[in-house]
Amino acid sequence: MFSELMSQPIGAEGASNGLVLNDAPDNQHFVTRILGMAVEIHAPPSDNAILVVEMLLSSLEAFLATAIEHRIMPHTERFTIEVVETDTAEQPVFSIDRDRMLGTLLWPASLPPTRLSEQQTIRELWPNVAAQLLDATCIIPDAEKVLTALTKEERALDRMTIATTSPNSYHRIFNRYLTRAADLVEAEPQAYAPRTRPVIERIDIAGIVAEQSGKSRKEILAREPCGESHRDYGIRSVIDLHLWDAASWRGAGFLGNEPGFPPFYALLFQDEDAATKIFERWRERFGAYDEADHIRLSIIRRIPGLDPHHYSIQISANANRAEIESGRIVGFTARALVTEAKSDHNLETFLALYREFGAYYLIPAVWNEGMDEPRFLTHLPVLKRALNVLEAASLTDQDIELIAVKQAREKKSKAI
Repeated sequence: MFSELMSQPIGAEGASNGLVLNDAPDNQHFVTRILGMAVEIHAPPSDNAILVVEMLLSSLEAFLATAIEHRIMPHTERFTIEVVETDTAEQPVFSIDRDRMLGTLLWPASLPPTRLSEQQTIRELWPNVAAQLLDATCIIPDAEKVLTALTKEERALDRMTIATTSPNSYHRIFNRYLTRAADLVEAEPQAYAPRTRPVIERIDIAGIVAEQSGKSRKEILAREPCGESHRDYGIRSVIDLHLWDAASWRGAGFLGNEPGFPPFYALLFQDEDAATKIFERWRERFGAYDEADHIRLSIIRRIPGLDPHHYSIQISANANRAEIESGRIVGFTARALVTEAKSDHNLETFLALYREFGAYYLIPAVWNEGMDEPRFLTHLPVLKRALNVLEAASLTDQDIELIAVKQAREKKSKAI
């Protein structure tokens, strides 16, 4: 039996390091990776809260185990969930702040998640959490079709039920629901004679199936699922889609600075509140100085079919070349628009200042109907040194800026 288990695709990954619980009063921190997106959960150190987190993580992983096959892609790198024990809530309640990519699970302090009389309520909670997380963080080609496939055809709910009831099974064996480091310290240490570790040999399952079916081993491997792991995916995103949709990006503007300081490059938005949150999130994630160049700002000029003075601006995450070359599958999100400038004067003036200082401040600005000129929000700067000024003709399939070129040309062809 162990040989058969080890020979499954998941067996090739090896065992992961488990979490060691201690008796420290600090909040506990749990992390998993789903569809390439890091899911972090913060919880109090109580037994109930830790059991809730284990059920939650196990349920999310069980529900989305086969989601890779449905071309679902997260548009955010990281999602955080805070578990809060409260004396006021009668039932567990989960909510999401999409502006901050933050989920909050309010859990009644008096409700042990292992209580059998409440299992129906708890089991119904986890699919609701998973559905909300998918809706808030992922781009889903056909949401109804995907959810139907996950819940009915691929038995995701059955897997979630197993995750919910596993602590009770654990209790039957060890007479406790979870184990901390203190539980592993024996009051009176005993000596045990060493034993010979059994040898577990891998079985060539594909070869056996090929022999039984009369097909080649290569045909069997091509037909069978490849056992993709969620750890093999990586998401790079600086675009919070919900905030960008609310902010309504309109273009870009340039602003000089005090003598001796780099110029301002402003992204123009209609909604001030959403624009402010975009930059607050950037400053929270990357700091006031984007030294590692997480935010990739690109200006693509001379796009075929467009006015020579028009150019496209693209905001995206920067690719981690080492990660790509290692064979990991990486997803990106980007936003681009075409600036229909009447001349190159403003852009060239900014570029001259940029070349002089080798840096610029990226800031938001507000420009609504009825405003004669933008209002620059200079109190939210992100200092940057890298700026990608590219000619469309120089781009290849390896350049993420090709997205902006294709988008601009498609928009132009629809307008004709």
